[in-house]
Amino acid sequence: MDRSRFSAIAHRHHDFSNPLSSAKLMGIIQKTSLQPQAKVIDIGAGKCELLIRLVEQYQVTATGIELYEGA
Repeated sequence: MDRSRFSAIAHRHHDFSNPLSSAKLMGIIQKTSLQPQAKVIDIGAGKCELLIRLVEQYQVTATGIELYEGA
């Protein structure tokens, strides 16, 4: 099994493919003082859950890049 397939299976039930919990990650982001229309790029975006939350909470302009299908 290739690494990207293994990662997709291992993280399929996680909001983020990240060792931090959703609450911790959002707590860190709240300290960044993002302004509306700020530009955010997420490389290795997975399901883009982080970007979706940033757009909803901060009205940023977001771009997600993910190389692996099924991430």
